[in-house]
Amino acid sequence: MINESAILIAIEQLMQKVSSTLDQELKTKRHYAQKLRAYTRQCCDLIPAFKQLRLHEIQLMFPLDRFQGVVDVVDRICLQNNLSYNELPYTDHYRLICIAMHIFPSLWKREQASFREQEMQNRLGLAAYITDIFSKHSYTLWVRVELKYLTESLDILSIVDVAAHLAKLRKRISDKDTCFNGLVGFAWALEQGGGTGAYHCHLLLIYNGSKYQWDHDLAEKVGLLWVEITQGYGCYRNLNSYEHRKKHIDNGTDGLGMIKREKNPDKVKNAKILALYLAVPEKFDQRLRAKVYGMKTFGHGQFKLSPYLLRQAAREADENIQLPF
Repeated sequence: MINESAILIAIEQLMQKVSSTLDQELKTKRHYAQKLRAYTRQCCDLIPAFKQLRLHEIQLMFPLDRFQGVVDVVDRICLQNNLSYNELPYTDHYRLICIAMHIFPSLWKREQASFREQEMQNRLGLAAYITDIFSKHSYTLWVRVELKYLTESLDILSIVDVAAHLAKLRKRISDKDTCFNGLVGFAWALEQGGGTGAYHCHLLLIYNGSKYQWDHDLAEKVGLLWVEITQGYGCYRNLNSYEHRKKHIDNGTDGLGMIKREKNPDKVKNAKILALYLAVPEKFDQRLRAKVYGMKTFGHGQFKLSPYLLRQAAREADENIQLPF
């Protein structure tokens, strides 16, 4: 098996390096043959894993959707010249392969702009949703859990499995059974990257504060449910733990646990900042590189939008805020 997430990120990084090197050649009129040969060797090393990855019914995102064209070029050269992947980097065909991997800077900028626009829309909707929850509930209990996968499971799972796991979780949330009973709001965001480069989901749960008080215990139950849904491949981080919250409590940035709307205006503000962490336009490097067709990577509960809430949410979403994590 292969580590799907690691392979996808490795291919993207390779295409970035190749593009940067070729662009530099145009500016300086110098040739970087040794570098480009090394990149061709990396490309040939990644192709077998990429072909295995393509056996899944997945939609490759930019720039991975262009790598199939690179594979076609490599296979055609190998077939026409009776070469193996191992031999190819040491021939004069390396430059043609690198040109196939090149992405123009304007395309990167266009993709980043598109991502930022989508995240700003997500951010606006989420801000309005959170404002609506606070307007309806005087007491709310805020829970944050980071849902991840064990390192040793990354060679087994694909985005197809991740999508299935999240679908089951969202069904349980919608049904409001077991540890989701008493839920008044929720939001989630699926990402790829960060420290491990793996798939992970940020989950925000907002409970009726008149029914529940023990946020740490609820977070633990949600985390254990994730482990059950993933059949033991998953793990989690309880952000309502004392160890995590202490530093935020000490510096006045805590937005988790019990929030009394009228008595804790600062904590209400902190909670809104915490929620907006799920939609950050600058987190381009943590977008998904592959999806199941029709798959969502962000969502929250439904609410009735009013013009007042939309205006207020727009102001809050546009603020330059410091992320709490």
